[in-house]
Amino acid sequence: MTDKHEQKKHDIINTAFVQWSRDLYANTSLTVVAEAMNMTKPALFRYFPSKESLCDAMVETFTSDLRVFADQFISEIEHGTLQESFAVLIDKGFDFFISHSDRHYFLFFTSPMIKPQIINKDIFSLYRCKTIQIICEQYSAAKGIPLSEETCEHILFFCFYTAVSVYMYRRKYVYKTDSAHFTEAMLDETKRIILDALFNGQRQNTGDKTVLTDEDFMRIENDIIGSETLIRRDKVFEAITSVIAQDGIVNASMDRIAKALGFNSKSSLYSHFTSRDNMLQQLFENESDLILNYVKANGLKYDNFNEDLYGCMAATFCYFTADANVLKYFDWLHYQMIRESVNPCPKTKLRMFGILTEEINRRHNISFDAENGASVTAVVLLSTYIVRLIVRKNEKNGGTTSSEEVRDLREIYKIYMEGI
Repeated sequence: MTDKHEQKKHDIINTAFVQWSRDLYANTSLTVVAEAMNMTKPALFRYFPSKESLCDAMVETFTSDLRVFADQFISEIEHGTLQESFAVLIDKGFDFFISHSDRHYFLFFTSPMIKPQIINKDIFSLYRCKTIQIICEQYSAAKGIPLSEETCEHILFFCFYTAVSVYMYRRKYVYKTDSAHFTEAMLDETKRIILDALFNGQRQNTGDKTVLTDEDFMRIENDIIGSETLIRRDKVFEAITSVIAQDGIVNASMDRIAKALGFNSKSSLYSHFTSRDNMLQQLFENESDLILNYVKANGLKYDNFNEDLYGCMAATFCYFTADANVLKYFDWLHYQMIRESVNPCPKTKLRMFGILTEEINRRHNISFDAENGASVTAVVLLSTYIVRLIVRKNEKNGGTTSSEEVRDLREIYKIYMEGI
């Protein structure tokens, strides 16, 4: 291969990352990439014969850059303190995943089609284990008590999604700008808020000094998780979620869904929906209403803010445990929706759980400081991103709720409220 050929491949890969950030995977076709490169599709085939081969090259590029990022991160935290390590993690994490000027790695890494390929690589496991080892040692030195590897993993997971939630909220609602115009001052302030949320927790922002005891946790868990979960869905929507969970949203064709319903052809589906996008949007809105109503009815019924917040976690956990297909559907939808016009429908996940947050605040006369606190994303953070990890573990265990998963719920709640 000539240097010129390799440079062209490099340019195509970079262009694909840019297109991915704009259109997401489903719309990032070779035709779109070729047009952005001002070349014909047959000419592009000389470098990448398929979309899959281009995607594989993007994974290798990401992994190579991740190795550089991880080496720098590990070298900087090895001899630091716990707080210094998380400051470095947030600082370098933003540089790598969000501020990366040409590759937009966040959307790429969080894609359900890409993330498994990356996290299953030996290099990812190596850096993950090394990071956990260092953080556990620093935690023990700072707190005088040991930190288990599993709890450390929860903290790192929590750190990642706290950073994502705070950044996305402040960018959209506080600064009202896009990532390209997110200034250094905005970024520094956002990082400070994230660190404060991680180390000091959100109890300081709620005004509710109630501390849940083990008896309180058990009472709420028995009340919600111990009861039967009845969720009634239309059979058409059951079929759609089942196919999407199995094939992914990109490959879930109208033909496959029609077959799952026992229809002779996909034309029968058009008596229910005007298009595939219309079908996906209606499904999302329908499921959003079901989740919202279920969590409000089962989670928001307690005497104080802290019980209501944990009730929302337990109810969301219970909801997704009852039907893992719905969880998989939301995984696909969250980052890889087919069209931009579908995802920001009136009942997006942020809006849906924003309603829950507002309802909790109203019930207990709490007003979060949206300008300076991370707590405005409380229910979004706890009831979607974090609980997703626990439900996946539940699915691996054959769909049974174990005491270990309930302990995870409590632990994550405590990290959120009290800090690390």
